[in-house]
Amino acid sequence: MRLAEEARSAAATSGLDSSADRRASASRAEFWPPKSTYVMSHLALSPSDLPKHLRGVAGELQSLAALLDAARVLEEAPLVDAAAGVRAVRHSAALLVEAIAAAVHSDSERDALTSRAQLLRSDRQQVDATLAARLHSRREQELFLFCGRLRTWCNKAEGGKYSALAAAPNSELNQVCDEISPSRTLELARTVLQDEALIAREAPLLLVSDIVMCAGEANRHPKHFAYFFPEDEFFSEPSAQVAVPPSDNKTVLFANLYVHRYVTSSYPRLDRFVKGLEPSRLRPGLLSRLLVTWMRGHELGHTMRYATTDLARSRAVVGDYATMCLEEALADCYGFLTIGRSRGPSLSGLSDTECAEPFIAEMLRYLGRGYGFFQDSDAALIELSFLVKCRAIRLEPGGIRVDMERLLPGVLELTQTLNSVLLGDQEQALRAFVAEFLALQGSAVRGVLPTVQAMNAKSHDLPISTTYSTWH
Repeated sequence: MRLAEEARSAAATSGLDSSADRRASASRAEFWPPKSTYVMSHLALSPSDLPKHLRGVAGELQSLAALLDAARVLEEAPLVDAAAGVRAVRHSAALLVEAIAAAVHSDSERDALTSRAQLLRSDRQQVDATLAARLHSRREQELFLFCGRLRTWCNKAEGGKYSALAAAPNSELNQVCDEISPSRTLELARTVLQDEALIAREAPLLLVSDIVMCAGEANRHPKHFAYFFPEDEFFSEPSAQVAVPPSDNKTVLFANLYVHRYVTSSYPRLDRFVKGLEPSRLRPGLLSRLLVTWMRGHELGHTMRYATTDLARSRAVVGDYATMCLEEALADCYGFLTIGRSRGPSLSGLSDTECAEPFIAEMLRYLGRGYGFFQDSDAALIELSFLVKCRAIRLEPGGIRVDMERLLPGVLELTQTLNSVLLGDQEQALRAFVAEFLALQGSAVRGVLPTVQAMNAKSHDLPISTTYSTWH
């Protein structure tokens, strides 16, 4: 089945009310733009991805999901004894986590799960660095399990909401990730960009996995997270001083969810609106390797700096929101450069066109979610408007045409420009860039908005995100 047809068969419509009290500032932007309905695809989660020796605790994982859903409902209910009910749920959840821990072979992973159970019993919202390291600083081989309070999206509840998720580490895709080391990426950046002044901060660990269970606030809409579980797990109130070094942080990437989202949402936009790429119908196994490589490059792009880089200075010049938009656009550029110029053995033989697909397809998907609401979408607006200006992309009625000979030079130019204006100290250049390529009244943005609006008007049947639920 062609990917576009597969996407249409997977799409389902779900109506969701938008907030009447939407704030447009960076710190309070809504996760969803206001719409009357949202088209969603659905991924049914299954225990079949669990290691064989853990399939015996599939029932415990399912019960844990039900308990965390109950904790979230209880906490929001206007009941006098709601707190006591939540406390009872937490203690029951801790027993389930301990039962799951008993089935795990690895001593360190069992220790981390036992720590989870202890946190559930105490409902602690603050941990010391030692406990944080025990929970985060390893790449699990058997099971990643989170169960407790989670605070990620900046506009969500300040105290964190109860959530749970389980994921089975994917050894093959983690090997793909290992092919792209931080030192190799830094050397690539210095060589390709001809910029020896670049340095790199320490990068969080990336664990590639397949999600098999999700419950609580994390599985509601808008969710706390999308296709990855971010490093900023909620341990403390924002005012508390709990320092967790980057080496003890971890991003958990859900490869099965990422591939599903790409197939049902990103690829159909590529197929429908883009000329000059000839979409390749990548095989699922090859597609997962390509997306993991893209994501690893993106994550490492977030670590790139100069010795004088001070993003607080950038935020003081153009604001938090614009600074984060530029950060995401720069990380996207590094994702593209990683798959375009630093392919590991797992991607040998891929054409330049195939390596360009994730960059263009994800750019269109984010534009399809709306602009002016969240940073990833506005990063896509920066990318499109810049690449149109440097003639790597041409606008056509209802779509775009990619010039493959100009695309890589165009992305290189965008990367160099963002390195200069965002990571450097050129305040006037930073203001001018934001005014042209991010502000809706910017000259470059005004040139692409009609085409973006036309594509979005013709994609109402395509999902913009994915629901996922625990097996039944």
